[in-house]
Amino acid sequence: MWTGPLADHTSGKGHFLYLNEPKRIARLRSPTIQSTDPRCIQLFYHMFGEEVGHLRIYAQSPDGTKEEVWRRKRNQGLGWQRAFGKIQPGLYEVIIEGNGGRGPRSTIAIDDVYIDVCSNVERDCKVTASGAYYQGHRDVTRSGKKCQRWDSPSVRQYNMTDASIFPDEKIQDASNFCRNPRNFSTSPWCFTVEKDSVCEPCEVQICPCRDHEFQCDVCISKMDVCDGKMDCKNGEDEKQCEFKNCDFEDGTLCSYHITPGENGYTWKLNSGSTPSSETGPFMDATKQSPEGTFIYTEASKGVEGEITTLRTSPKRGTHDAKACLRFNYHAFGSNLGDLAIYVQEESRPKRKLWEMRRWRTFHAYVELDEGRWFPFSVEFVEAPSYVILFEASRGDGFRGDQALDDITIREGKCDIPDCEWYEYRCDNGLCVDIAFLCNDDNNCLDESDEGQQCYGKGDECKFETSKLCGYTVAQGGAQFTWAAYTFSPYLSDWQKPANSWYTYTDDIITGFTGTGPRSTGTQGTFMAVDSKNGTAGAESILSSPIINTDNETCLHFSYHMNGRNMGTLRVVQKFANKTEVNLATLMGHHGLDWLNHSDSLAPGEFEVQFIARRGDGITSNMAIDNVRLELDLCPEVVESVNCTFEDSYLCGYIIASSSESFVWIRNNGPTFTAKTGPNADHTQSQVPENESSECADGNYQEYKGQMATTWFGSACKPWYESPSSLYKHLSENYCRADDDADFGPWCFSWNGAYGANGDTWDYCRNFCPGYYMYTTSHRGEQGSTTTLSSPLHDFQGNTNHSLEFYHHMKGTDIGTFEVFLLTDDFLVQRLVEIKGNHGSGWVKAAVAIPSVTAHRSRVVFRGTRGDGIKGDIAIDDVSLNQVEFNAQDVPVYECISTHVGSEYSGTISLTKSGKACMPWRSDSVVQRLKKLGEFAVFPDSTLIQANNFCRNPDLRKDGPWCFTSDTDTKGERCDVPFCDCTEGQFQCTNGMCVASHLLCNGIDNCGDRSDEETPCNHSVACGFEDAYSCGYSVRKAGSAFTWTRTEYHLPSLNTNPNLTCKISGSVMIADACGFASGVAELVSPPINISMPHCLHFCYYIDGLGTSELNVLQERASTTSGNKHGVIRKNLFFSTGEPVNQWLSDVVQLPAGQYNVIFQAKLFKDSISQNRKILKSCPGTLAVDEVAIVPGICKDQIICPDLPPCSDKAQLECLQDRHGSNYIGHKNVTRDGYDCQRWDMQSPHKHQFQRPSDFPDASVPEASNFCRNPDAKPAGPWCYTTDRTIEWQPCDIPICAACGEQFQCKSGQCRSVELKCDGDPNCGDWSDEHDSNCPTGSTLIGPGATYTGTLNVTGSGKPCMNWAQQIARRDNMIKFGLDVTDFPDKSIEDAKNYCRNPNQDPKGPWCITSKRWDIDYCDIPRSCTSTEFECDNGVCVHEETLCDGENDCGDLSDEIKPCTDQMSATCNFLTKYNCGYRVSPVGRSLYKWVPKYNTEADKYERFMGVDVQNGVRYKSRTSLISPPVRIPIFEFACVKFVFKISDFDAVVLKLHSQYKTGKRRQIWESFNNTGEEWKTVYTMIKHEGQEFRLVFESIAGLNNKSPAIASVEVNPEYCDVGKIENAYIYKTDTLLFNCENGNVFDEDKKCDGYNDCLDFTDELNGCGKK
Repeated sequence: MWTGPLADHTSGKGHFLYLNEPKRIARLRSPTIQSTDPRCIQLFYHMFGEEVGHLRIYAQSPDGTKEEVWRRKRNQGLGWQRAFGKIQPGLYEVIIEGNGGRGPRSTIAIDDVYIDVCSNVERDCKVTASGAYYQGHRDVTRSGKKCQRWDSPSVRQYNMTDASIFPDEKIQDASNFCRNPRNFSTSPWCFTVEKDSVCEPCEVQICPCRDHEFQCDVCISKMDVCDGKMDCKNGEDEKQCEFKNCDFEDGTLCSYHITPGENGYTWKLNSGSTPSSETGPFMDATKQSPEGTFIYTEASKGVEGEITTLRTSPKRGTHDAKACLRFNYHAFGSNLGDLAIYVQEESRPKRKLWEMRRWRTFHAYVELDEGRWFPFSVEFVEAPSYVILFEASRGDGFRGDQALDDITIREGKCDIPDCEWYEYRCDNGLCVDIAFLCNDDNNCLDESDEGQQCYGKGDECKFETSKLCGYTVAQGGAQFTWAAYTFSPYLSDWQKPANSWYTYTDDIITGFTGTGPRSTGTQGTFMAVDSKNGTAGAESILSSPIINTDNETCLHFSYHMNGRNMGTLRVVQKFANKTEVNLATLMGHHGLDWLNHSDSLAPGEFEVQFIARRGDGITSNMAIDNVRLELDLCPEVVESVNCTFEDSYLCGYIIASSSESFVWIRNNGPTFTAKTGPNADHTQSQVPENESSECADGNYQEYKGQMATTWFGSACKPWYESPSSLYKHLSENYCRADDDADFGPWCFSWNGAYGANGDTWDYCRNFCPGYYMYTTSHRGEQGSTTTLSSPLHDFQGNTNHSLEFYHHMKGTDIGTFEVFLLTDDFLVQRLVEIKGNHGSGWVKAAVAIPSVTAHRSRVVFRGTRGDGIKGDIAIDDVSLNQVEFNAQDVPVYECISTHVGSEYSGTISLTKSGKACMPWRSDSVVQRLKKLGEFAVFPDSTLIQANNFCRNPDLRKDGPWCFTSDTDTKGERCDVPFCDCTEGQFQCTNGMCVASHLLCNGIDNCGDRSDEETPCNHSVACGFEDAYSCGYSVRKAGSAFTWTRTEYHLPSLNTNPNLTCKISGSVMIADACGFASGVAELVSPPINISMPHCLHFCYYIDGLGTSELNVLQERASTTSGNKHGVIRKNLFFSTGEPVNQWLSDVVQLPAGQYNVIFQAKLFKDSISQNRKILKSCPGTLAVDEVAIVPGICKDQIICPDLPPCSDKAQLECLQDRHGSNYIGHKNVTRDGYDCQRWDMQSPHKHQFQRPSDFPDASVPEASNFCRNPDAKPAGPWCYTTDRTIEWQPCDIPICAACGEQFQCKSGQCRSVELKCDGDPNCGDWSDEHDSNCPTGSTLIGPGATYTGTLNVTGSGKPCMNWAQQIARRDNMIKFGLDVTDFPDKSIEDAKNYCRNPNQDPKGPWCITSKRWDIDYCDIPRSCTSTEFECDNGVCVHEETLCDGENDCGDLSDEIKPCTDQMSATCNFLTKYNCGYRVSPVGRSLYKWVPKYNTEADKYERFMGVDVQNGVRYKSRTSLISPPVRIPIFEFACVKFVFKISDFDAVVLKLHSQYKTGKRRQIWESFNNTGEEWKTVYTMIKHEGQEFRLVFESIAGLNNKSPAIASVEVNPEYCDVGKIENAYIYKTDTLLFNCENGNVFDEDKKCDGYNDCLDFTDELNGCGKK
């Protein structure tokens, strides 16, 4: 929608400022103003549009104080309106601020801004003659009559109620003053107050002009004087500006006007040489002397393409008379731009007279030098008043000066010398060799040599120049128009050539934007319509020059129509007598390639028109190219279904698609995705092998052809330029293959899709010569469809046909392939439906078409995308043959085999309720059929044959149906029986048949789950050896990344010879090959266990730390209102690091009913651009050998052996808190009530009647004993025999089995040290609710045990009730909460108190709004025994102290406990390692850690590198000392003890690191030390700077680590490189403990050296020395 003003406010022809940027704020600032009197501001504004924001004016002082003067917001109507405001005295800037509003319909414009003394602004005069914007206070007419108010009732009757027609803000503001609403009159006027009110004009003077204005009948801008346009009625603005011939010798511009470019590129007067070297003249043309003057463009400023204009003074001429413009032109330099000359008539667009483009190419014809001026003459037709414009555009450098001199205009024709007989006269006067005509090159420099004269019989138009071979464009609507585009692979969007024809633009790359061609094939220019512009149905016509021929001719052209919203392209022959012949109508999506078309033209005088009609969306770009005429009839084209797809014309087949990206594509060689699609077409692959060396046909390693182009057309590099020595032996630059058979030949290329830093590579495409059609399953969504439709074919009466074709359907994600016969454009007979994986070869199919189909019909091949990228469907070699067979032999299906039943062709004609069906051929039914969808699918040949039988033409899920009456718009279902199942099928309970391979896959294919129950052997324990995978099912999360079962090997793992936990067998894998991210879940059958079990499993992770494995527990939610009905908890997760070997692990499973889920997560960006990594598909996971064992996992909970006791004792106590496995004989509740028998329903009815509800052998054996059939948290219970009390829990103790450890209420054992530590280690909070634990009113650790009653957050917000809010499952999932996560006895007891159920490190919190906003509570906190209390009250773990990281946030963890501990001299016996810190911090597979040794003659504590499985080669970790300051000596000796047991295992380096961050290496390991400790000496020259020691360890080939036992730093010299056996610190050595915590040998005490660094070894107990 248009929302801006139609013209400016000043004159209706000038300029204004506007803003049209949604949701953006723009500000216009005035210069600083200082005034002692009030000032007034006046401007005119335009605010129209339903999404307009606001406009305001304010004054801002230097201190930032703002004084708002005026404001308006939202839509103010169509038209300019006046804004006025007063500003108080002072120093300020005036700021006009506009807000862009909510959307594009929000234009704000301003004009005519005045800031002046108020008396000057509030002038009682009119600016224009009509006074349309007069806002003065004159209230009497010329005759002296008083004016009436505009808002009076008598005036309103004249439709004067719209405020937008007045210049005032409101009608009330107009009062009774003279106005000119709607510009009704030639002067302001008003209605008089007399009884018979009449309108009379008012006498209002025209305002005197301001300094920047010119006075005539109105005030105009001085910029409009002498511009060739008569802005004043009497023409006074142009009278003093008559044109003068100009040689510039008087040093003036002869009243010419210069418009400079935006960046300083402009015309200048000059004498002598121009400032830049090697460009411009050194003398003028008039005097041929350096003293003469000329005008030139200075190219040392500006940017390429910048334009500057020299405008002459106006010239009065004779209408339609001839005139001659003469001038001298100089162009010399290597960076010249272009020059164009225009004539500008008054009130008309400028008209081009002459141009000189790419002047540098003129060097081919004329030898240029810096002293040569060229005279030019241009003949043109005069107008009564006009100006001449010289427009120069800057070239691509500073050597591009252009000059003019001696500009004259005289009446009459130009006297132009003739060209030579062998030359052609260009429109600009140049003479060029006639041999250069029509060669697609701009030899004239104005392209006149490539115009209409070039288009005739036998000539081809490639649209390579702006003359377009004489073609013209008639624009349709809203900028939907034919335009020329030039292909360039470097820019990102189509742009029409603007000022320069050779503007390089990019066409649209299909598959990314969904429409437009890739390239023309010649890398040149083509004609196209851009569907980003215009609306549906808009048309644009491209017309050829007039063609006159006496013979029939053939029109050939190339076209491109790619896009799902494609419109139509009509080709019309339009004769001189206006009659038209429609040659072709092309519709719909035609694929990625350029296609060729031919049509015969009748003789006569005519033009050819290409009429593009826009489709209903932006993906409907059309293009044409290479149009040519041949003097002959076009070759006959036979409409046939037969096609091998070897020609890009596709035999007339038409492509359509429901998706921008999932389409049929013509292809040769393999498809884009590995492990799916053919490697070669069927046609050419039948050629004997020795006749074609270019087709790999899947035998990639044997490919020896000469293809040297990648998939996307980039040239291959020679192999000797390869970055790897592995490939330098290969020949030339031909594509070659590695050993991986799933990836085809490839090469290093200049613009490869993979790799970086110049070493890019890509797969090769065209290494098989034949073509076929395939569906692009690597793009699109599941369920997307695409059709390939043949031309209309006449099936010739009673002749039977056989349709034969070859199809290829290989892959795990194959969708559906169907073949239809389409009649009447909506009636479809499905001929065949094919699903599933059909292997790696081409398969022949034949379909019978009986003779009853006596229609012109199309054969339609439809592909439906499956659920992944490995689902390419291909076809080739389609043929239609006449055959003999009995049409009665066509099978009739009297039953259905699926719920849909689209194949049903029986004769049932009653609905399930007994209503009669209507005939399908009746008119009312046909009209309703056409509204069903894409088309109607019938198994019958015609609607007549379908009669009124039940059918399912729109594939409804509930089966065949029919219409029952004229008012029935939806149809009613029929009762059609299911067929008996055949071999390879399973009979569902409801009668339906499903394929046997769909059994027990976790999907309800039957609709009644009988395929997932009856035949399945479900078990959580599984080795995945049976086809049903023990009932495990697979879930996907919006991606094709999934779990699959495979035998013997992992397809994408190349590193592990022992590929399963077993010697052989099957394994479940989540194959990462081809995926950047994804989540896949392997879901176990339901688990129902009454006691804890241990889950054992094997797993494997391959790659670069790009994936992780999680084991989840998913159970039904017990919370009311739960939206999703399940609660998940994470029981196990992998590190995410690659292990590249099989590992085993265990997970503790609690009692209950739930599913176990193995969740594979693939991180984003996991596919590296490195080719080696891509081929190994990093991130692949595998799971195998899942087992479940009753009891507690031993390596998770260590408990002592149970004490010996009798069987009876064991029966009468609980093994766990729930007691689900209790089989004792307790039959009295805790209050002494007798228990009711479980096999009785009196006095209380209940649902526990199955043996599986009890641990006993049967329900009677459970007797009236306490049991826990529903796993109540309170433990065993029973129904009572008292009618008033339904049930009560029983008081049964937990078996004592933990010895010295703490026993949880659940019966589990935990270390006593874990009690009262703030973490629920028992899982039931019993370790934190013990009577010995501190009160719950203060915080311990994160405050998970807090049970206080504070219900207000630290910011004062009241808390909401937990029980009410947690009932919403989406909130529970958001925070991962469950009702059992609270430390209270129940969630109701938590009320609205502050709690920390998710153990948030920030402490207790609560919900403060129904939107689940949360806030934290301010509660005093006590740190645990393993934590350090920071100065700000935060608790951090003691292991984070003195590690160089600000864990507290106030640095107290790095200052308070460390001041006396930090020292680069260290033996690592102290608690905080003397302040040494480790980099990187956090979780890592390779890092420095403290280590211990209890062997004799070994260091008791030292620093070593912890090496875990999966560490990468050359991983690094650093041990960094505290700062060392030695101000009095510039050298320091570093002595340290180290050990490296394997030289191949590690590299150890020592650096000195300074405050600037600069590092210097001072030592590197050169040999292994075996198991011996060695002392090494080295020197640091620090020159008084503060430094740190950095011990850097680099991982080697073996999982061995270095170690450092002690470090000493002293200000002294030492023998650099000296190594000696190390002295061992042993426990029996006498040690001296320094006050700062350091420890040294006793014999170092009182030795005169400050070994402690706090002098305590030299002060305590030492005499004078």
